[in-house]
Amino acid sequence: MSRLRLLLDVQATIDLPTGMLNAQGMLEPIQSAMARLVRTAESFAICVIDVPGLAGQPIGVRDAAMNHFGGLLSVITRRIDRVGRLSATAFLVVMPQMVEEAVDVVLSRIESGFGAIPYETTDGRVDLEPAYTVLLSPEDPMEPEPVLDAIAAARENSLPGSPSIIRLGA
Repeated sequence: MSRLRLLLDVQATIDLPTGMLNAQGMLEPIQSAMARLVRTAESFAICVIDVPGLAGQPIGVRDAAMNHFGGLLSVITRRIDRVGRLSATAFLVVMPQMVEEAVDVVLSRIESGFGAIPYETTDGRVDLEPAYTVLLSPEDPMEPEPVLDAIAAARENSLPGSPSIIRLGA
């Protein structure tokens, strides 16, 4: 019975095709960032990276491309950052100690990484022009649900080449 419970716990927080944390698993890093905001006033950012070019791809290609770029994101981002798969075509990165002035540098680094090692199938290169949504930490702590609602609302206006940057609770 304990093996079944462990399997359920792992599957509840892990995206099996990529091995990354899934949306449920990314709640803990968001909660940890909020807790550090309370204790030490440490700023953070949450970055959603949508890859709309994957939406029309077959599931196998989409999962393989997300696995490829998830691995790149894990290498490109800092060790303290937490990278997960938010949806079929989006990543979520929780970035502790992030300030607004550094966001453009981080997005440029991610963009360069995506462009340096493209994902190709036997049918050719897969379009992976990402759209970025960055939520900067609020002045006061918030529960995870309003954070997730803010992410969903901000993503609606995010387009490739034009990142949306907002402050939570503002």
